Amino acid sequence: MKPNNNCIMNKYLKISFLLLTFLITLSSCSNDEPSTNEPCADESTINNNDGSATNNDKPATIDNYYVKYVIKCSQNRYYVTKFSVNTDKGIVYFSDYLSKYWTQTYGPVKKGFTASATAESTYPTIEIYVSKNNEPFALKATNTKNTKVTSSYTIDF
Repeated sequence: MKPNNNCIMNKYLKISFLLLTFLITLSSCSNDEPSTNEPCADESTINNNDGSATNNDKPATIDNYYVKYVIKCSQNRYYVTKFSVNTDKGIVYFSDYLSKYWTQTYGPVKKGFTASATAESTYPTIEIYVSKNNEPFALKATNTKNTKVTSSYTIDF
């Protein structure tokens, strides 16, 4: 007599299910620690002197900042011919640059970085924007003069 394929399949599924249940049960048990229903204190909880507790589960995040410079002529009739900006790699100089508007983003930089720029032209304007951890850029410094202008901002937030 030939065994039924459904019967063999049902036996195979039952055995597989029992074996899987047994393996899951074994892997979830641990003999290292007693089983209690109380939450256990671990090294990530620090008791302060005032009796309160601080949870240090979250790793300290390092903030990344990006600096965007905009250098332009206020009256939009003249070219910005000479300027420099402080970047994460040092100061970058531009000369004989014939544009009425220039912008560039640099980074990442760390808190305490001083973003600075100098420009020479007729009525040049410098705008310095800063973004923290990919948030929108915020205007932090701006300056306009009639021939030579400087502007700077130290990241402190």
